[in-house]
Amino acid sequence: MFWQQVISGAAAGSIYALLAVAMVLIYKTTNIVNFAQGEMAMFTTFISYTFLIHLGRSYVVSLGLTLILSAVVRDCHSSFYSCAPFGKPLALTALS
Repeated sequence: MFWQQVISGAAAGSIYALLAVAMVLIYKTTNIVNFAQGEMAMFTTFISYTFLIHLGRSYVVSLGLTLILSAVVRDCHSSFYSCAPFGKPLALTALS
């Protein structure tokens, strides 16, 4: 029981550490605080949960489908918000 709690705490702490490192990396390179990593982490967790529980897929298939779907969503999101169509920047890119 004790070691299960230790491993569970280490797993949760490593997730927090990875998100913190990602936020520091973005802040140090752009000098802008960006909280989009948490949003993307929640999205991929929800997608993986949906594949595992509701659709009954295995862990390996769920991981592969989650990685593919999150990469597609990330590319669509970044191409929509970070590009300037027809030379006019979007309101969100003007803030950054």
